[in-house]
Amino acid sequence: MKNIIQLLIILISTNSLASELDIVSSTIVCNKADGSSLFKYSYHVGAIIKNKSSESVKIITNFKTPQSSNISFGTIVFRGKSVKQFRFGSGHATFNNQPIIPSESSLNLVTLRPGELTQVSGVHNTIKPLDIDGAIVSYSSISSFDDRFGYWVGSVQGKKPDFVSVSSCQS
Repeated sequence: MKNIIQLLIILISTNSLASELDIVSSTIVCNKADGSSLFKYSYHVGAIIKNKSSESVKIITNFKTPQSSNISFGTIVFRGKSVKQFRFGSGHATFNNQPIIPSESSLNLVTLRPGELTQVSGVHNTIKPLDIDGAIVSYSSISSFDDRFGYWVGSVQGKKPDFVSVSSCQS
């Protein structure tokens, strides 16, 4: 019974956290690399995030580490449908299953007051072009560092991007 109550508290708090932020705009632009680069396609993704709450919220704007990218691409199940997404917050570096604690400044933490906006951006490199038809942009941060930095934890699903340009990546 105690475990069920704890799970309900986590689910309720996670859902309420997600309502604090909103992705109000996003873009995806693909560029085809020239030359001898291993990755032939670069997907430049940006999102504008708004604080919808009545409190200030601190968020991570840089998830990139030497071991992980700032953004990932994959398919998720969202509201019963398979959805392709670019997701900011692809994880943090670990060693022997222990998180490697980054410097606070490397996370580029931004405190948003109510109604304020910030931007996150990243590049996802691939060998082959991606089928991004219908893809969304999302933002997710997890508590990897025992609340050491006091940033917002949760996930926000965006809508279809406002601007998509992949013509330079098509053969």
